[in-house]
Amino acid sequence: LGLTPSALASDESFVRRVFIDLTGTLPTPKQAADFLNDKDPQKRDKLIDRLIDSPEFAYYFANKWADILRVKRGREGNSMQRAQGTFAFHDWIREAIARDMPYDEFVRSILAATGDESRNPPTVWYKDLQQPEQFVDDTAQVFLGLRIACANCHHHPYEKWGQDDYWGMAAFFGRIGKKNLPVPSTNPQAQGGAVQVIFTRPTGSVNNKRTGQPAKIKPLDGQPMELTADDDPRQKLVDWMV
Repeated sequence: LGLTPSALASDESFVRRVFIDLTGTLPTPKQAADFLNDKDPQKRDKLIDRLIDSPEFAYYFANKWADILRVKRGREGNSMQRAQGTFAFHDWIREAIARDMPYDEFVRSILAATGDESRNPPTVWYKDLQQPEQFVDDTAQVFLGLRIACANCHHHPYEKWGQDDYWGMAAFFGRIGKKNLPVPSTNPQAQGGAVQVIFTRPTGSVNNKRTGQPAKIKPLDGQPMELTADDDPRQKLVDWMV
């Protein structure tokens, strides 16, 4: 592009920037001094590796992912019992980052989550999202980098996606089942709560808004898929995404 690359940052600038970028904090005076006094030519690479392995990195990037995945207490009201799922999901994200979970496994664990939040915290993602349109919009934007919400009702004005593409994606979420199970309270004087269980039904479909007929399960730029009653369409979606 004819652009002149920036000059290499000084050690003083680098140590400050890399700490902020990877941990959200400044280096301590000792950490900065140790780095500046280090004569190892590989010290920058080694510092990056140490920071990525630090608990601070996992906490910092868990917060970033928590924002993207709508992990927030606001929807939980004042119920501490219900809020536990939110805390559990945040902890799950932090632990996944800390142990370097492969990204495809991270995505699959969320998009194809089943069970309840106490045993499988990623199911909390399904609390905010109720309709197939919400699943499509979030999945496309968060994991594919695409905004295809326009194709819900009409052909996308700036992209090639049409309504059949949109509802083909929505059909992957047509078999999601949700059930609320009562949870007894540990306090005899208090009323118990409920936990939401996510499961896959053997049947289910989503209507294509353009045709009024059940949409064919079809990934973007892909062919329609034939699934059995034992298949979880969300697993097939993640297979295609990977």
